[in-house]
Amino acid sequence: MSMSRSLFTTVVCGLASLLSTAAVAQNGLIAHIPLPFSPIAQAINLANHRIYVAGADDEGIWKLVVVDGSTNTIDSTIETEVDTTALAVNPATNRVYVAGTRGPDDDRVLAVVDGATNSIVAYVPTDLDVVTDIAVNAVTNRVYLAGLALSGPFVLRVIDGATNTVIDTVVTDTDAIDIVLNPSTNRVYVASSGSITVVDGETDVVLEPISLPIDSFNTTMAINSITNRLYVGGYDEFGTRILNRRRRRIGRDRGLGQYVHRSIHAGGQFGDQP
Repeated sequence: MSMSRSLFTTVVCGLASLLSTAAVAQNGLIAHIPLPFSPIAQAINLANHRIYVAGADDEGIWKLVVVDGSTNTIDSTIETEVDTTALAVNPATNRVYVAGTRGPDDDRVLAVVDGATNSIVAYVPTDLDVVTDIAVNAVTNRVYLAGLALSGPFVLRVIDGATNTVIDTVVTDTDAIDIVLNPSTNRVYVASSGSITVVDGETDVVLEPISLPIDSFNTTMAINSITNRLYVGGYDEFGTRILNRRRRRIGRDRGLGQYVHRSIHAGGQFGDQP
């Protein structure tokens, strides 16, 4: 069985992760789940311990495999018909969101899957040429899609999870690569070329952006909703830098050509982070 067609579960994280051979050896393999395709995207519902993995089989049929995290076995396989680029889950509503293109005309859609029945309940038109990432606010039941609009600009589509309709569009000005959100503050963060677009989730208004000297193709983010601290990583050919947003300056650290990790307090009150 090819490594690229397997899902590994490790003791360390307790969840499903796609890992290299070295990572599996280091962390300890507790399950090996064969897949019918090479995984493209995955998402986890922590509420019911279901893992969703998207990919296309040898016949080019796009599917969503549902793995029971309690038994580490495949529970169901759903034919989404969506050439998947991004995947997300709302644990509060038990809905799975699959973004991509569908059909002979490559319709840009967001497939909505009912996690209780493992059936598709809606295809939402997105009019996005490419969806780069999805984020879900389980508190407000809003789904955010970042991507390139068919008309040209990079945008953030806002979808009402209750009605499965697009209710707003926010122009991000620059390429939208990654999305994270803080449900506690209802703030949405969109990483792009050298900056982070901050959106108020209640009004869908763009707030003051955060400038970062990071190569956009390597930018990724994670947020701690408890401490309201945003972590941004990217490769910087000029070396490792630390952003201090409170004093609005960039401090240079040691090392050239390293992978950059920045720690940003999303509320703006913080000091330099080593």
